[in-house]
Amino acid sequence: LIGVNHDGRIAHWNSVAESTFGISARRVLNRPFSECTVQWDSEKILAGIRECQKKGSSIRVDDVEFIRPNGQKGILGFAVIPLREERGRSRECLLFGADITERKRIEQLKHDFISAVSHELRTPLTIIKEGVSQVVEGLLGQVNEEQKRFLSISLEGIERLARIVDDLL
Repeated sequence: LIGVNHDGRIAHWNSVAESTFGISARRVLNRPFSECTVQWDSEKILAGIRECQKKGSSIRVDDVEFIRPNGQKGILGFAVIPLREERGRSRECLLFGADITERKRIEQLKHDFISAVSHELRTPLTIIKEGVSQVVEGLLGQVNEEQKRFLSISLEGIERLARIVDDLL
């Protein structure tokens, strides 16, 4: 939880922010947000704060890459929440952050898996379908009616299997 006041200075830096970024509250409080020394895209976050103040409502700032104190990279997502004074003016925005690194890694694994499975299943189905189609059409020689009937049944099965694969993916 990080608080940024109306002039862009850090007004709150909780213990989780201290441990996540390896920076004590004492080092950042009352300093400009852009100078908080966290290795992240501060301009993306500041743009979110400005949007929040302009709209006067909460917004999301996702996919903020950062570097942990141990050098490991991570990804943050923030809810930027305005705090209002009595007259409705925003005096401070709270950045409620969450480390979404693992979620993003799992999303990427899912995407990679679907791409691989899609390719590995669709490619052989396409080859089989085209081969059987060429035989049915007589491109590889004469085919009698009984053979055409069995090959047509095979084509229907291949198309049904292709639809099942599409549905699964």
